[in-house]
Amino acid sequence: MPTCKGCGQEIKWVKTPAGKNMPLDPKPVKMVEIVSRLSDADVGIVVDVYMPHWATCSKAEQFKKG
Repeated sequence: MPTCKGCGQEIKWVKTPAGKNMPLDPKPVKMVEIVSRLSDADVGIVVDVYMPHWATCSKAEQFKKG
C-alpha cells in the first residue's frame, strides 16, 4: 500500500469527480448519514466513510499550496 511522503502512514488514493487524486486514511470509520427528514424524527443509516488523509496527517502543512 502507498505511504504518505510526509508522515509515512499508509494511504489509499481515489479520484474525485473532478478527476483529481485524493489521499485517504486506509481504514473506514462508521458515521451516520441522514437519508430522510420526517416531521417527528430524522431517519439515518450507518455507513463506512474514509477520512481525507490531510485531515489527520501530522505533516499536512508541508503539502498546502499557496
